[in-house]
Amino acid sequence: MDSSTSVNFNVLSSELIDRLKVAFQMIDDDGDGSITKEDLKKTFKTLGVTIGENELDGMLNSGGVGEEVSFPEFLRVMSGSFEQFSSKKELEDSFKNISSESDGNVSQQELTMHLKEAGFQDAESQFSEITKHYGGGDKKNGKFKSELFLNSIGNE
Repeated sequence: MDSSTSVNFNVLSSELIDRLKVAFQMIDDDGDGSITKEDLKKTFKTLGVTIGENELDGMLNSGGVGEEVSFPEFLRVMSGSFEQFSSKKELEDSFKNISSESDGNVSQQELTMHLKEAGFQDAESQFSEITKHYGGGDKKNGKFKSELFLNSIGNE
């Protein structure tokens, strides 16, 4: 691991590190303490996803880690990924800003409109599973339950 780049533990709670350890161990199919291209191939095959060699190489090289990823390297890459996400408080404030209700819930139709304004051209399909899960099934009149969503992501 490049010593000039460290893990930002402010982004990773101990609970999240524990979850990432479980995820790492699941991907590390042979249990050798590192994730290799073969481990990734097996993981994607188990998930029913066909993935090309170039995509696998890109995944391994995206964090500048090379052909094998150790757990500390995995944490460093993941901490960089989590830094880009807003905090739970910022997301909560955003929902309250776009909601006409004090609880931060927003109509699914309105949420889709705001997502389109934010640049998600195909917001209906891109977020369909999330809106279905956190908003019931009624896309026209249903409310997206922001508090339920925010509690599920656990991003402090």
